[in-house]
Amino acid sequence: MILPNRLLILSIFLCQSVVGFSASLNAKEMPKESASSEAQSSVHAAVAYKQPNRVVVLNSKIVRAVYDNNLIQADKDPTTGALYVVPLTKETTGMFVVTESGQTHSITLSPKERLTAQTVTLKESGTFSSFDDPSVPSELSSLPYEERIQTALKLIPQLRDSEGEVLGGTLAGVYLHAQPVRAWNVLGLRLERYRILNRTKHKQTVREPEFWRNGVLAVATEASDLAPGASADLWLVRSAR
Repeated sequence: MILPNRLLILSIFLCQSVVGFSASLNAKEMPKESASSEAQSSVHAAVAYKQPNRVVVLNSKIVRAVYDNNLIQADKDPTTGALYVVPLTKETTGMFVVTESGQTHSITLSPKERLTAQTVTLKESGTFSSFDDPSVPSELSSLPYEERIQTALKLIPQLRDSEGEVLGGTLAGVYLHAQPVRAWNVLGLRLERYRILNRTKHKQTVREPEFWRNGVLAVATEASDLAPGASADLWLVRSAR
């Protein structure tokens, strides 16, 4: 049993900055086409510096965005599901967007001063769904995947090491490294447990965006700050394929 004697408090990271809903987005001029992901999970695109570049997903909508709000300003169009992204610096930066189907797309943006507003078009692979697991009860599979993520995370204290599989690979942040522990399939989702340790001499903030990877639906942490030598659990949520 994991943490049987205390409540596991998880901070679920949905986005670095709240993606706002604004009716004024509908009045913005349609930017020019820039790049298409060609069904890949990542794309590199040149975009206009300090202008609203449009990010769209063919035949789907963006439901979540993860980015550094010191480098990017993003606003969501609730009608079309598109995202308007304004680079605040000339620094090349990355962001993640998650679509209705649960697919995660990685976007690397290179801001350019001489460009007009661009459109970055992403394409779903058509072979991935976060609800494909036939073992998931129908009443759960009909829930929005964000609710399923919340439900799965609440079951973490009930997970047993003997029922999980050995997890490989190390996640590296800027100051923190996460060592793999185990993984479980829960409600059609894959929960991966890592242990993060602060090996520095100063208190470090756990920055969830540093641990986002392609295919990750959510990042949850047991603590938001770590003192020198302290450790905490880090959980990545993926779709169980």
